[in-house]
Amino acid sequence: MDYTVPLIRTKLQRPVQSIDPVPRPRLTEWLDQRWKRPLILVSAPAGYGKSTLISEWVRSLDCPSAWLSLDQYDNDLRVFLGYIVAAIQSIYPQHLTELRALFSAPELPPLRYLSGSLINELNEIEGEYVLVLDDYNLIELQSIHDLVNELIRYAPKGLHLVITTRMDPPFPLVKLRAAGQISEIRGQDLSFTVDEAYPLLQNILGSQLDREETNALVTQSEGWVTGIRLAALAMRHRKGNEAVKGSLAADNRYVMDYLVSEILENQVTVYSEWLLKTSILERFCTDLCEAVCATEKGSKGAEINGLEFFNWLEASNLFVIFLDDQGLWVRYHHLFQDFLQNELARRLNTGEIAVLHSLATAWYADNGLIDEALRHALAAEDVMSAAQLVEQNMYKILRTGLFPVLESWLDQLPEEIVSQQLKLLLARAWVSHFRGAFDQIPPILQKIDNLLETEQIEQELKGDLDFFNAVLSFWDGQIEASMELFRRAISRMSSENLGGRNEAEIYFAVASHMTGKGDEVIHKYRRMLQNEISDSPRYGYLLGSLAFVYLLSGNLARVYEIAQQLAAFGDRTNNAIVGGWGLYLIGYMNFEWNNLERAINYFSKAVDKRFYLDVNSPVDCFAGLTYSYQALGQPDRANETADLMVEFAQESNNPRHLTLARSVQARLSLLQGDLLSAIRWLDTDESSAYVGTFFLWLEQPRLTQCRALIAKESEDNLRQAEVRLQEYWQECQDTYNTPRMIEILLLQVLIQYKQEQIDEALVSLERVLNLARPGGYIRPFVELGPELAGLLDRLKRQGITPDYIGIILAAFPSDGNIPEEKTINQQSQIENLVEPLTNREYEILELLGKRLTNKEIAAQLVISPGTVEQHLVRINSKLNVRGRRQAVAKARELGLLSS
Repeated sequence: MDYTVPLIRTKLQRPVQSIDPVPRPRLTEWLDQRWKRPLILVSAPAGYGKSTLISEWVRSLDCPSAWLSLDQYDNDLRVFLGYIVAAIQSIYPQHLTELRALFSAPELPPLRYLSGSLINELNEIEGEYVLVLDDYNLIELQSIHDLVNELIRYAPKGLHLVITTRMDPPFPLVKLRAAGQISEIRGQDLSFTVDEAYPLLQNILGSQLDREETNALVTQSEGWVTGIRLAALAMRHRKGNEAVKGSLAADNRYVMDYLVSEILENQVTVYSEWLLKTSILERFCTDLCEAVCATEKGSKGAEINGLEFFNWLEASNLFVIFLDDQGLWVRYHHLFQDFLQNELARRLNTGEIAVLHSLATAWYADNGLIDEALRHALAAEDVMSAAQLVEQNMYKILRTGLFPVLESWLDQLPEEIVSQQLKLLLARAWVSHFRGAFDQIPPILQKIDNLLETEQIEQELKGDLDFFNAVLSFWDGQIEASMELFRRAISRMSSENLGGRNEAEIYFAVASHMTGKGDEVIHKYRRMLQNEISDSPRYGYLLGSLAFVYLLSGNLARVYEIAQQLAAFGDRTNNAIVGGWGLYLIGYMNFEWNNLERAINYFSKAVDKRFYLDVNSPVDCFAGLTYSYQALGQPDRANETADLMVEFAQESNNPRHLTLARSVQARLSLLQGDLLSAIRWLDTDESSAYVGTFFLWLEQPRLTQCRALIAKESEDNLRQAEVRLQEYWQECQDTYNTPRMIEILLLQVLIQYKQEQIDEALVSLERVLNLARPGGYIRPFVELGPELAGLLDRLKRQGITPDYIGIILAAFPSDGNIPEEKTINQQSQIENLVEPLTNREYEILELLGKRLTNKEIAAQLVISPGTVEQHLVRINSKLNVRGRRQAVAKARELGLLSS
């Protein structure tokens, strides 16, 4: 699935050359001499030929150039960035892929992250290129100004930015001038000379004007090319070719009104009507013209068709800009459009103009251009039609993952309308769900309930309601009830609501496992996968469903296998959400197996994609990275990562994220021996704010509370922790949550040890080992410290799972007072490898353990078989073995691979 911001492609095309181009060598030569600076600013009032000059100049360059024509609808950071990415990708398709993927994120990252990502990715482009932002004066949003300012300040190599604008943008121009980072063209530079104006007037009027008259016109207009052209056009259409009387000062609005009126009055009536009516359109094609202008059969508007109008526009040399080489789409010069609209308002009443907007709405809607249809419906003050457009297209947009677009549509509607329309309220609920803002859903459902007292609900919408009630039940711990609701939601949901069905299926799989139907749902979903197209969004959701079920059952090997498929699926289909989940799960598996360097590698990649992830996974990525650094003896890196996590949580405006982040900080304090900070967190109201279902997260605030209580070591605190853990154990046992059962049992072992109940602790520890061994869990044991190492060694001496315990003990730090000599030797062997294994070598080792051939490994890692062979030679050398089988056996002996 390609997640992108909906774009109007004609905005990315450089304006087509006019039929009467006027060479301006003095300006193009000036540009040729100064274009290597980071910014060229072309700032002048309307009608000075800014866009025409730059368009003709970039056409002559030997390097690539990208063009973006801005309008008032680009005052949205997501939309603006979408166009920037599309413009650059029009010349460098393989670049800015990471930034583009961010458009599917529930929330855009902070501006500094976006600007940094943009600059870094642009900096990877080799060679010089030009990016033109035309009509930048229409941008009013400060965050966009800040982004562009950062782009200028830290200019990527090779990028030359050109901005055309009617007014100076809010950039530090004085500093840029002092630093020599800007070249500027102003109104006086753009003013036409007599030599430049004469050929222009000759093209329009033929031999009707001599150089003396040209000089007079240039003097009166002060070189303002639009005034010159309009005056010439008015003169051409006046009977007797009379000269236009009066001043043509560039700032004289009344003169402009007069000149446009002169042009309109001297056209055939039908063409004048079409000019005025099409002025409501930002851009138009022949079919759209006909839809808006040919309002009634037999009317004057029906005397011509769209193609005839286009031909007339081109022949009349009016202020029309063709937006593509085929001449399919055009727009009016903005200044000309403004005055056409003023004239339209004088000639038609608001009701008649609203009819034009309604006709445009219908055409745009029929052609799938919903943004434009919505704008014209609202311009017609037809709020109900606008609401219907949103209702009719909500499922289509959700299927693409672009729920921020749906949110922007809803925000354009009056809130009183949204609150009275069932489908619009459901659209609000879907946006809240995809943002992970579950607390916003109950008030929406209450409004829906109020409406249902007086209205009937369609069957397919009942499925949506079932889904939202199921989600709330699930996160409130009512798993059995949620599973039945998810089942019913799937059966009721509209076939159009594929995005909702995907969400419901993933929840249903997890809820089914948590109610004891894990084997059944695994069999069902594997069968569904076999019948699904491998690149469809649903395929990714089904994979994710299986990964979560296997994780909750403690089958880490299966999770790892599917996580790799998820990551590959994300790369293959440009689905950053699914790919991000894959990276997170691979990091999670390696953390549990105590492969900490690899865990850091994948958690770091997942953190980079945190803005694509949903629910609590972004914070959990930080948590895994924090704990991995701490486990490797890098507390400074752990603290830095925790600080970044808190900063992210604060900016996300999600209370759950901040609660989780504070919990991670408290657990990190315990790992670093800072009991005071952990107790301070425990004593705050915030520590008990997070309740709900125990899920798959590494960080569980309720268990971190128990860790803090245990660390205080008083009898009261130990008993309090014990009571809580017994309650949690029952909850996790009832929901078949193996990872949490392992964690809870281990904390109970620690309590029993501190209470000097050694026999009971050994019995509990053996239970944990039986739960953890199939998945190869190591990290939960090691985190509890050397106290657990002694208990493990006693079980090992009793012959209880000696191989597995040996692997666990090998993972304890060398100062962990591990009594078994063989374990010390095993740890020593790992530390004394000739050279540590790289992340890539770890990956190849794991695939060797699955008995993949070199060719299969190469295909999975997207490298050549020869490269695989080179890695195998280095692996054998580092492990001091011969051949694949010995390498796998030695890696398992050293605990580098799970058995």
